[in-house]
Amino acid sequence: MTCPSCNKSIAALSTPQFKVLTRYHNEGGIQENLDIYPLINEEAYLVANPNARPARAYITMCAEGDVTGIVELLNAVEEDSDEGDLTPSEVLRYQDPLDGMKSGLHVAMDKEKEDVVWLLLWLASQLPSNAFPEDVSRIAETLGAGRDTAPQGSDIRSIRDEDGNTAGDVARRMGGGMWNGLLGTGIL
Repeated sequence: MTCPSCNKSIAALSTPQFKVLTRYHNEGGIQENLDIYPLINEEAYLVANPNARPARAYITMCAEGDVTGIVELLNAVEEDSDEGDLTPSEVLRYQDPLDGMKSGLHVAMDKEKEDVVWLLLWLASQLPSNAFPEDVSRIAETLGAGRDTAPQGSDIRSIRDEDGNTAGDVARRMGGGMWNGLLGTGIL
């Protein structure tokens, strides 16, 4: 956690507004003023918490809308579990300490990834199966996404970020918009 040019500690300077701006050169070209602090911070977190790697990947997939990747990751976590590793249920309910303790549902709502929102509700909420649109149930079946993780742990809709907001609160803050139907029916 030291600067390769001046050897000053980067960690000692860290604040929420802190940036480590670099000139980054790779096969894709040169990026000026690339802030590498989030990358350094994430890598330091993962070195200290190696079991969190699948959960961090899951959060990224939620942000990108990668429904298939989420299901594949959860299956891999279940198949390759060792003592001390996160379970699929724990991955689904993971709260990201590097992003305000947001859950995957918070992130999917923020990024307006409706398919991910439905998948996460299917996998980690206590909504009855008949509360889901038929196409959501059909797609979940096609992906092999059962509801066996739904009753394990807390309902994903009740998870609060560091500001005390649920994913439903995020939807209301966004003015409802595409989430009006889910808010109006009590799904969120």
